[in-house]
Amino acid sequence: MWSVESGMCEKVFIGHINIVYCLTLSNDDSYLFSGSWERSIRMWSVETGLCILEFIGHADQINCLCLSTDNSQLFSCSSDRNILEWSVESGLCEKEFIGHTAAVYCITLS
Repeated sequence: MWSVESGMCEKVFIGHINIVYCLTLSNDDSYLFSGSWERSIRMWSVETGLCILEFIGHADQINCLCLSTDNSQLFSCSSDRNILEWSVESGLCEKEFIGHTAAVYCITLS
């Protein structure tokens, strides 16, 4: 994590074993979520830099992440052509949005 003021690296989040494609930050800046080529999503404590939870369920790389405004639900899309809805509290997949015929690269909530 980089300081905007100093331009210096302040924290390194270690855990993924391959390329990280996407990041999203919780609204209160407490948690960072990362999605990777290895098909996993990780939830990190911004304060400690430690991985708190790992979300497993996609069959291909994670391309984009999006959090609900209350930070309770995480949405992910993947090259496996699916969008998954996750409980941030449990790390479990609660819903699958299936039907795309190609990789899904971007999602947003309104």
